Amino acid sequence: MIPREWSLVARAVAESCGPAERGRIDRLLAESLEHGIEDNMAARSESLARHWLGARPPDPERAIHYCEIAGQRALAAFRSDAAGELLGAALELHGEVEDERRCRLLLGLGRAQRLSGSAEFRSTLLSASRLALALGDDDLLAESVLA
Repeated sequence: MIPREWSLVARAVAESCGPAERGRIDRLLAESLEHGIEDNMAARSESLARHWLGARPPDPERAIHYCEIAGQRALAAFRSDAAGELLGAALELHGEVEDERRCRLLLGLGRAQRLSGSAEFRSTLLSASRLALALGDDDLLAESVLA
């Protein structure tokens, strides 16, 4: 685990660097956070998500993975703004692939938008419902209707 002091030093160094170097630092920090904390990965998911989002070279799969975990944890803690930001970033990285993961991300984003009072939640959850219907996934369809 990285001590808090090292994290502060890394942040100060990253702020004085250009985007490419900052991306390499994010990647190194994310890899360091992943290493050796398998038992407590979920608790570090938000830090991991933010570092993988900024990592250079990018690793979209890792970024999506940690954004989804961190977004769901933020949603469970009623941190709708953080959840919306993380799930929205994951959705953007995921692209237009119409699969179960996209549907779960839409569901989470719609819930976050509803909790934060955004009127966009209706269209987001409707998109999730349509996708669940197209996928033939009754569980996701029911979840999207009840969200």
